[in-house]
Amino acid sequence: MAEVANLDRRMSFSYKAATTRPPDQRPPHSRVEDDAAVEKRYAIGQELGRGSFGIVREVTSRFTGELLAVKTVNKDKPGSTSIQMLTREVEVLKRLDHPHIIKLEDILETPQKMYLVMELCTGGELTARLKQLGYFRESEAKEVMRQLTEVLTYLHSNDIVHRDLKLENVLLKSPINSATDKIDIRVTDFGLAHMKSLSDLEDPIMDERCGTPYYMAPEVILSRHEYTKMCDVWSLGVIMYYIICGKVPFHGDANLKLEECIVHGEPTFKEVEWINISEQAQTLIRGMLCKDTTRRLTAMRVLNDAWFTGQPSKFFTAIELMEDMTGHASSTSQRPSLKFHTSTHQPPSVKKTSTSGHHPRHPSPSPRTSHQHHSEKPSLQEKRFRSTSTLDPNPPTTSPSSSGQLKNYSTSSLRSRSPGRQRSVSVGQRPSTTAASSRKISHQQTTHEHPEHQHTLTSSQHKQRAKQSSHSTTSKT
Repeated sequence: MAEVANLDRRMSFSYKAATTRPPDQRPPHSRVEDDAAVEKRYAIGQELGRGSFGIVREVTSRFTGELLAVKTVNKDKPGSTSIQMLTREVEVLKRLDHPHIIKLEDILETPQKMYLVMELCTGGELTARLKQLGYFRESEAKEVMRQLTEVLTYLHSNDIVHRDLKLENVLLKSPINSATDKIDIRVTDFGLAHMKSLSDLEDPIMDERCGTPYYMAPEVILSRHEYTKMCDVWSLGVIMYYIICGKVPFHGDANLKLEECIVHGEPTFKEVEWINISEQAQTLIRGMLCKDTTRRLTAMRVLNDAWFTGQPSKFFTAIELMEDMTGHASSTSQRPSLKFHTSTHQPPSVKKTSTSGHHPRHPSPSPRTSHQHHSEKPSLQEKRFRSTSTLDPNPPTTSPSSSGQLKNYSTSSLRSRSPGRQRSVSVGQRPSTTAASSRKISHQQTTHEHPEHQHTLTSSQHKQRAKQSSHSTTSKT
């Protein structure tokens, strides 16, 4: 329980309490005349790095003596791509406040240049550390991925998409000289970041193709429709694969082959470096490198994965949550059953297996169920038998001469007779031998079934008998 409480406290900053910096706490943005005004505030030191958009140098604050880093960028013509990226990066960094995101301290702008004063990272790029080791141990990779995922969760919770997450944009706060040194990373380079609140700087729809090819998601490469923040999760999966085995998951001699491999290929775990890697780590990578963005793990889901916490995950993908609430899952889904449920339609402890290709939530009907289903629709013969069995159990008795032939009807004889066929006599009874007796039986059946007709026949018989008696009397006389 203590571990769970510590996890919740640590996670509370990542995606609950963490917000952007309010306007009164953002770094100042000052316009100065020239470089000399910059040097009055900061003492310029050695060069730390150089890129296509500027130079990074070590500086010392003349007011506090703090060691910082300054990124000098030449200003091009207004409206150029570099100016747009620089403006976007400044506006995004001014709002961010996270322990694993590079912190912007000051902004100085001259007519020709812009100076971004940031915290100093002396450990260099994470790429240099990977080249030095060849690959990271799983415990070391877990700590790097934990911090990266916390950054991504923070960004996505504030509607910010990095869109260029890669090893070259991850710095180490301090050098790692021994196994006991703590890993402390900083995420940098927000020139391609997308923030919805900056509607005056960019299109609110993300459909442009941008990023580094090895880390680009399939939906970004295709750029057929608008893509979402899930492209960052794909890049996160590439980084995890890369630092564990020292190779990128998708290869290609040219950009076209690389893009084809990313769009149609699948990551493999057959290298010798994966022999001692846990199955949980491999499963997590597969979840992040899922081409279906509705089933790709979210940053929050990655952060709560069992690989980090040692406990079942609490958060699902969007499609998993919908399936769990409705009780319906896609037949093509190969994922295991959810451990935590928000609905009560099926308890978590219930486990269903399927042997006929059906999804575990929808097992095929058992033979017993199928029999019960068919028993609800009886055959025509059973219907006739049921209607017969509902007659009066004590019908009026017939005349003595026909009672022996009509009083007993076996059930088998009733079921076996066909429609319109006369009732058969049960076994052991003596059938009638004369036509007169048959007519007598038929007559008695008719009188039994129709009382009014029986009364009419009795009156005619009485008249006939009276005439016969009078005739016999006359003859005798």
